[in-house]
Amino acid sequence: MRFVNLFQLEGWQAEALDLGKTVLQTVEEAAEDWRLNDIKSLLGRCNFKSEMVHRKVEFLSGGEKVSLLLS
Repeated sequence: MRFVNLFQLEGWQAEALDLGKTVLQTVEEAAEDWRLNDIKSLLGRCNFKSEMVHRKVEFLSGGEKVSLLLS
């Protein structure tokens, strides 16, 4: 059941993401050797538009947090 799997994600999201960082900072830390334009391009393909990359992780929805983890 898909809904059960989504609810199970909640526990490890908090551990895997630093809620005080922005979306951009989170990916920059994980992809140290990437150029900024490449990171922004990846985030855009994951539906994080230009204004969203500066949003703190703590203010993302559950689905957006999952997208960030998968990016």
